[in-house]
Amino acid sequence: MIVDRYRLPLPDATPRLQAWQLHIVLYETATGARLPWNLHNIPISDHASLSLVRVGASAPLTFPQKSALAAPVAFQNAIQLSALTFTPDDDRMHITVWWESLAPLTVDYTVFMHLFDAAGNTVANADAPPLSGGFPTTLWQPGDVISDTYTLPLLDPDANYTLRLGWYDLQTGWRLEAVQEGNLLPDAALSLDCCHIE
Repeated sequence: MIVDRYRLPLPDATPRLQAWQLHIVLYETATGARLPWNLHNIPISDHASLSLVRVGASAPLTFPQKSALAAPVAFQNAIQLSALTFTPDDDRMHITVWWESLAPLTVDYTVFMHLFDAAGNTVANADAPPLSGGFPTTLWQPGDVISDTYTLPLLDPDANYTLRLGWYDLQTGWRLEAVQEGNLLPDAALSLDCCHIE
């Protein structure tokens, strides 16, 4: 058994807090061909995945001057939605959110963003873990600020839509309760008019 240590330099500029996958690759120096990793003598991959590691931002994240939020929203006293902006783009709406970590979490939660028309029908959704899986909530630490952008299609850019967003456990469907200005929000979701707001 041989013990070895490696120091991995990070880029000078990392735009945001995130998680990186740590892999081990063995390759032939002359050809660059990767050697297979075997399990019970059966090739399973050309690399070994060790873990996800936190990578810090090279500069602190700033909040937008204008936010569509009347007040911050706390989800289960663990995640706070501190700011939100809407940016229309032809037949799409880009929603950028700024989350703040308030307490450690033991589950990797998923964000839900559902778009409803004036009749209350669901017309689009953009459920996804933070940074499309690039920064699971179990790696968040109190004080972290994470910005993420979601894109939803608009069937009619001139129509009125309602956006409902929140957090849930993908395995059970259970939602984190949402509280704004001391009030428990229905269906554990924040509801906002998402059109004609810039």
